[in-house]
Amino acid sequence: MRELVRQELNRLLPPVSQSCDPDQLLTTAEVADLTTLSMPFFEIGRSQGNKGLPSYFKVGRRVLYRRGDVMAWLENRRRGHK
Repeated sequence: MRELVRQELNRLLPPVSQSCDPDQLLTTAEVADLTTLSMPFFEIGRSQGNKGLPSYFKVGRRVLYRRGDVMAWLENRRRGHK
């Protein structure tokens, strides 16, 4: 059963979440998919200067996040037993 669930998740997850390159640059939409949070969560947080979000680059009108920064941000929010 676990293997079936794992296969289905691998099929459904976007390719970006399967990459391991910490320097890969992600868009807000890709970060939202990776974290299962909404795009407005990140957009509103940025506009309000929320320091609790992952760091990002602003290149012209584009906002890009380093995958490693996003993963570190998630890891810092882990609760319970490690």
